[in-house]
Parts: sequence; C-alpha cells; structure tokens
Amino acid sequence: MQGQTVFPSKMMCFFRCPYLYRILAEHAFVHDHKFPSLQAIVDYRKGLSQRMKTLAAQRAEIVKQMRRKDAPPELADQRMALTCKIAELRKEDKIAEGAIKRIQRTRESNRIDRENRMPLHPRPRRRRREQERECTDTTASVLPWA
Repeated sequence: MQGQTVFPSKMMCFFRCPYLYRILAEHAFVHDHKFPSLQAIVDYRKGLSQRMKTLAAQRAEIVKQMRRKDAPPELADQRMALTCKIAELRKEDKIAEGAIKRIQRTRESNRIDRENRMPLHPRPRRRRREQERECTDTTASVLPWA
C-alpha cells in the first residue's frame, strides 16, 4: 500500500461531511502528481481534455462499426473499455478543476488577509524616529523648564 492514499469510505463521508472526500481527493491528486505550480495543473487538465476527445472519437468510430451487420461481438467490449476510460478521465478532470479552484480561493483569501494586516500607506520607521528627535529638540529650547 506504499505510495497510495487511503480514503475513508465514500458512504461514511457522504453522511458526515459531503465535501470531505472531494477535499481529500484534491489534496491527494496534487500531492501524488507533485505539481510544481498552478499552471502545471492547468496544463495537465488540457492534456486530459485532449485524451478524452481522442478516446471519444475512437468510441464513436467503434459505434459506427457496430451498426454494420457483420460487426464482430468484441466491439462492444472495446466500446465499454473506452467508456470506462473516459469516465475515469472525467473524474480526474473534475478533481483537477476542484484543486485549481481551491488553490485560487486560498491564494485570494491569503492576499486579502495580508492586505487587512498591513496598513494602506505604511510609514517608514526612520522618518518617525527622526521627527520625534526633532520634536524633542525644538521643545527643549521652547520650554523654560527643559
């Protein structure tokens, strides 16, 4: 079982927390593929889309062949295998899409948090200290007791 991610049963997640399985699947997807950046995930999705189109075209060709009277019976098995493969790729594409959206939301949330923590126009500290020194120097000459 080394190298594989183990998830709780889908049914248990469905009753307790419907999105938990999706979050775990997205995390495992990004971790297992070791994507270096968000753009790498986007590029991977484009590749998935191309593979799905290719497989769909192959399946359409098999369906055409199946309509003939002299069609061999193993064409149905080939069509079923292609349909299953397309379904797997669609699931993976959906997980990749969710991972991209989650990463984008997290980045946006972090950016907003950073903006809220920092003032809009931060003042340099040196300037403040220099102003305080000037202020104390001028008040010392103006005040009679200083």
